[in-house]
Amino acid sequence: MGKKHKLVSLSAIGLDSPGLVSKITTKIFEIGGNIIDVEEYCRRDLFSIFLIIDFSASKNSIDEITTTLKTVEDETDLKVSVGIYDEEEIPRLDEKELHIVTILGVDQPGIIANVSIFFHRCNINIQNCRMIARGKFFSMEMVIDTNKMIVEPRLSHKKAIEKMKDELKGLCAKINQSIVIQSENIYQRAKKLIVFDVESTLI
Repeated sequence: MGKKHKLVSLSAIGLDSPGLVSKITTKIFEIGGNIIDVEEYCRRDLFSIFLIIDFSASKNSIDEITTTLKTVEDETDLKVSVGIYDEEEIPRLDEKELHIVTILGVDQPGIIANVSIFFHRCNINIQNCRMIARGKFFSMEMVIDTNKMIVEPRLSHKKAIEKMKDELKGLCAKINQSIVIQSENIYQRAKKLIVFDVESTLI
């Protein structure tokens, strides 16, 4: 293989069952692949996985590799997508400016849409999003990157961040949601306490 075709991406999604990760990773090992990045989730009996695999040491051609990886579909009943991951075509990323946004409240339609529209308008990238809705309870955690956020000419970047936070808090107040924004030491998650009264009303 040429240098441009050393990395392959594989994503798969379908119904969860025991042994899926084992079957996928065994197939990769058998054709000389080294997994360098993986993210796997299982939610409500739905399984999803994304991998980046280095085949620099493999003697197989890129066509043989992609064909072999696609056979995972027949063995697992997952929908599998395989692609060439060309690092040279991916622009070098700037340093990220990350914040954790946690939103809590009573579940209702449109919460995620309202928040994501706000971030899009500010040119803020959502890096990760996790949401739980159980009965009337709603909880969502987002990791956002404000490095390329739109900044008004009269404001410094720091002031623009504070203005964005105030506007986001105002938006959440309008849709009856509580919000916590953690901007420092994001890898040391702030402890959260959720209290319900006897009538199941969020306090």
